[in-house]
Amino acid sequence: MRSSKRMALCLTMSPDVANWLPDTRGFLQEERDGVIVIPLYWEDRTGLWKLPMGGAFVPHENEVSDYCPVGTPAQGTAQPAQALLAGAADGVGI
Repeated sequence: MRSSKRMALCLTMSPDVANWLPDTRGFLQEERDGVIVIPLYWEDRTGLWKLPMGGAFVPHENEVSDYCPVGTPAQGTAQPAQALLAGAADGVGI
């Protein structure tokens, strides 16, 4: 399916949102306030915006940190991107 447009619908979680999108009701139990983020995509074939199932809850007080997948250098010891890309050619890097 071709989708030439995508966007995210971000709503402050509330009982009104839970009534409009019943699958989000569980997020009302979160300890902290936050937003629900739902992806939307344009279906080129039908010319309609589609609202897929699923979304993510993001607390307002959300700490952002570096993501370091298992098996990669720890923060502070990261190799320059050129070294990682050079190693990728022989299966060593990314």
